Amino acid sequence: MVTLSEDKPIVKIIDFGVAKATQQPITERTLFTELGQLIGTPGYMSPEQAEMSAFIDARTDIYSLGVLLYELLVGVLPFDNQMLRRAGLAEIQRIICEVDPPKPSTKFSGLGADSNSIARKRGTEPKSLIQQLRGDLDWITVKAMEKDRRRRYLSNAEAAMTGILCGARGGDYDRAQTGTDMRLIVAADAI
Repeated sequence: MVTLSEDKPIVKIIDFGVAKATQQPITERTLFTELGQLIGTPGYMSPEQAEMSAFIDARTDIYSLGVLLYELLVGVLPFDNQMLRRAGLAEIQRIICEVDPPKPSTKFSGLGADSNSIARKRGTEPKSLIQQLRGDLDWITVKAMEKDRRRRYLSNAEAAMTGILCGARGGDYDRAQTGTDMRLIVAADAI
């Protein structure tokens, strides 16, 4: 979304505003069209969103950002979007709240022929990408997508710092190879 502020265009990422939006009284008129309606896109939805919990905070956005990181790394969402679209509300809630997504390296390993084009788009080979995902990138992504929000990162800045520290100590994190830049997480914290 682009808005104007003092005659200057401002770009806003509007898909990560659930935690902030639910804190404002205007949400009763803008986000809910009927009682009990889900807010968000199922593929990016945190367990607390799926449960329609009243306890939505910034960790919901951390979860969604973890899904986005997963998609950037692997090329697909943790849970099949087509399957979620076909599922009823109760099944969507069950999957999001109870089923642990595979680690990015595991998901990528199971993509078969699609892994070649996904790896090529990232400037690498499938075998190399799997090795790059294993370890720190798997861990960072899975931690951001923890079912229990108390076990997720407290902020986007904390998640970014984890990625930076993993790279600084020579860990598996290598944005030059994967094309993923942890600055995305820091930028999202400003939203």
